[in-house]
Amino acid sequence: MAEATNINTVDLYDAIRNFGRFLKTEVKIQSEMISRAGNYEQHGVIINPGCTIQVDIGNAAPLEQDYPLIVFIGVGIGVQLPKTMPRLNKQLRNDLNFTVDLTNAPQTDPLVKVETIKPEGMEFEAITVDEKSLGYFLFPGKSIRYKFSLTYKECPNITQVKLYPEGAISMRHLFRYHQEINISDQHIVDNF
Repeated sequence: MAEATNINTVDLYDAIRNFGRFLKTEVKIQSEMISRAGNYEQHGVIINPGCTIQVDIGNAAPLEQDYPLIVFIGVGIGVQLPKTMPRLNKQLRNDLNFTVDLTNAPQTDPLVKVETIKPEGMEFEAITVDEKSLGYFLFPGKSIRYKFSLTYKECPNITQVKLYPEGAISMRHLFRYHQEINISDQHIVDNF
């Protein structure tokens, strides 16, 4: 009998966490005039100089037959504004004009089956209802775009804004094992 191979769990954990490097982020900041709703009795719409911040989060994992299928679930972005900003009231939250563009990462119906490269070209549900409840998901080669705007009056030093892109690796896709069982006469038990 062959000796059991010891798996160093710390090395295995590091290897799995290393897959997180495939969650790539690109940030673009564009200076422009930003419109904000003012007090309609006095101002109507106020236009101030500011910027639009665009964050693209993509899955750069390879899509190869001999490589694990890396799918990120619960993909999102946290935005921390500087403490020196005026109190972030509900009106300002609405004014940030936060948008999410899913054009390059369609969030398909979780019941639709898609053919995947793992295992051996078998079909299984791309995303289950449970996985979809965690938020947006990204298959390899897909990306999500987040955008919001700030005026320089609201945030004079834009470099103080902190962005936190995140996502979890789907273990169901990464470690999926699939086996077909054919029912034969040997499986039938007659209890009559």
